[in-house]
Amino acid sequence: MLSQGLFAWLNRDLFSIAPKERWLLVVGNMKFAASAVAFFLWPSVVTALIVSLIKRGMVWLRIVYGISMGLMLAANVIDTSYYRWTFRRMTWDIFSYTSSNFEGEWGTLLLQFLHDFWPYFLLYFALMTLILWVAQLLRYKAIPFSPRWGWKVVAGLLTVVALITLQRGGFINQHKPLRVVDASRYASGNNTALVLNSPFSIIRSKGHTGHLQPLTFFDDEAQMEQYFTPKHIPAVLDSIVSIGTPSNTGSFITIGNHNRPNVVLIILESVGEEYVGYLNQGRGPSYAPFLDSLCRQATVVKGMANGKRSIESVPSLLSGIPSLMEEAYITSPYAQNSVVALPQILQQAGYRTSFFHGAYNGSMNFDSYVRGIGIESYYGMDQYNDKQTNPQGVSEGDFDGTWGIFDEPFLQFAARTLNTMPSAPFFATLYTISSHHPYTIPPQYQGRFAQGPQPIIEVVGYADMALKQFFATVSTMSWYENTLFIITADHASQPVNDYYKGGGLDNMLYP
Repeated sequence: MLSQGLFAWLNRDLFSIAPKERWLLVVGNMKFAASAVAFFLWPSVVTALIVSLIKRGMVWLRIVYGISMGLMLAANVIDTSYYRWTFRRMTWDIFSYTSSNFEGEWGTLLLQFLHDFWPYFLLYFALMTLILWVAQLLRYKAIPFSPRWGWKVVAGLLTVVALITLQRGGFINQHKPLRVVDASRYASGNNTALVLNSPFSIIRSKGHTGHLQPLTFFDDEAQMEQYFTPKHIPAVLDSIVSIGTPSNTGSFITIGNHNRPNVVLIILESVGEEYVGYLNQGRGPSYAPFLDSLCRQATVVKGMANGKRSIESVPSLLSGIPSLMEEAYITSPYAQNSVVALPQILQQAGYRTSFFHGAYNGSMNFDSYVRGIGIESYYGMDQYNDKQTNPQGVSEGDFDGTWGIFDEPFLQFAARTLNTMPSAPFFATLYTISSHHPYTIPPQYQGRFAQGPQPIIEVVGYADMALKQFFATVSTMSWYENTLFIITADHASQPVNDYYKGGGLDNMLYP
């Protein structure tokens, strides 16, 4: 309950609770907390039974109890900070996400986390000390069976029944075991995270994060097209896009040969509209002056992210698959499904396809995924550090110390690489990384960019400058004039203005 209370207090700026909702929210919180505790107490109960039978092993009981409680607290304390990035409680897919995202630099990352989140480490050890101190006050005495052994059996059975009851959330009004979705009974949608706890949501989502139930609404495609068709050809593109026969991948779209432009898709890490003055419409200052200048001479389309984490962005943007599951599509059982993706369509039309991501190769399994959807060439930190791929060489300080290559040198590397592409049109995706925790910028730029109430603000300024330098470089290249540049973000990050902390969701439809 202490860790739950601290979660609510430290994230209080993200929630808005009506007075009439408070007590119901507390009741729901206790119900879900009891369920999680009951689940994690099973190993201790079983160990206590063994200790009582063999009349030894108290130290093992304390160890089992300490590990069980330690895991519970770790999940809750970690999520106290992590929630500000995802706006949802952790689920079982956190294990597949971390295994695919943090493959290469665990030692460095742990030191970085210790440096940046030391208050949460102190909080964890303080709560663990309290738990272990209370636990050592308890004394178990093994008593041999006596004529009253029947009462002890009854007491043991009652303990088991109590644990089962608490774990499933009751029996009378709880026909099915408590689930994550049940949190909506006790709080509005924006506040369900205060009802849930991370150990519960992780355990209850195990085995339910990567499986979708097939739904069939029409008997066949002909019947469907009487009501709805997903095929839409904008009139302005009639001269270069036409309907053709289905290709091997199922695509009905073929692209003509009329002055096909190059296409460069730039995905900016964690840059939400709040940070760009042109987009936030006066709700706050602009921390990205170059993006502001581009907005004034480009077509601007306002929209919402299809996910909350970087790993969800690539399937959304390149394959048209939004975040439909608790688990990320890339790490789900469906990741190898055959889909019609944008790179495949362009590749069939004669485009050369490439993907640039400054992180170490294997980060979030991007390199494996994009190759499966039609990307011919992948450029990550390994390629940047390779002298054959990057003849200009690697400078000291290009590595950010945690994730990969700083945006400015990596975008320059991408520009030089694109300039060596054959004469055929190309489609390239450039994914930045610098505007991500731990929000580091090269030493030579320290103090140069505006700072704000969130540490990401300064790095957004650096990423914006890196983008400006990229355009300054590519604007001198022959292919520039015949290139369509599309700039988007993978998702938004830490909000500053109240509008972006939740109130703005009431205005999702823009004029």
